[in-house]
Amino acid sequence: MASAWGGSLAGRVHGETAVGSYKAGPNSVLFGDLSAPYTHNSTNAHYVTLVFNRKDIQRLVPHIDGLHGLVMAGKDAAPVVRQVTSLLQQLPDAGDEIGAHLGDGLRGAFLSLLNSTGTVSLSEEAHLSRLRTEVRWIIQQRFREADLDVARIAAMSKVSRATLYRAFSDGEGISAYVTRVRLQMATAALADPGDVRLISEIALSVGFDQVCNFNRAFRRIYGCTPRDWRHHSRTIGAAA
Repeated sequence: MASAWGGSLAGRVHGETAVGSYKAGPNSVLFGDLSAPYTHNSTNAHYVTLVFNRKDIQRLVPHIDGLHGLVMAGKDAAPVVRQVTSLLQQLPDAGDEIGAHLGDGLRGAFLSLLNSTGTVSLSEEAHLSRLRTEVRWIIQQRFREADLDVARIAAMSKVSRATLYRAFSDGEGISAYVTRVRLQMATAALADPGDVRLISEIALSVGFDQVCNFNRAFRRIYGCTPRDWRHHSRTIGAAA
């Protein structure tokens, strides 16, 4: 069984559930339960449907049955619609790993929407999932700052460091995530034949305070030096 959360970007959709009818226009968000009966119709609609395992969602939203047929629009839905629109542009070029993070981000965006409007009560796991989404967004915007450490991220997220560590305890950890984002940006710069900066300049530009730390982290993650990566990437690019 599955739950579907969708974002309507254009046109109109409408339908019936066991408890009543629903209507959604452009730039709205519709919550549905694919295991429950419903009818659904659309008119010139362009919408995105995200399908999740029902058991996974129930851990985050204990009273999921009350969401079937719920529509949110206007300023409440605007942040989610903007994020869906932005991510649609990234998906064609996204690998499996990046795609998984995009999916997590969208789930967190929907949870933030439910939490901000007080529509349903969320579990602690859901609050942590929402926090991870917000923190990842902060890191994506601020990774260039060399002093972006756990304390600063916690302050910007308005949570304690203990809560931040708990939110990232099941994965690579908050500090490792910051490092990975910085390295991803560095690899893109190193592979760009139009980027003539020194490797040390690239390292500093993505937030490493010392080049030796950049080289050490790069070799640990990619198994080669930044110089070798640059040479190999540009050689392949030139031959293509």
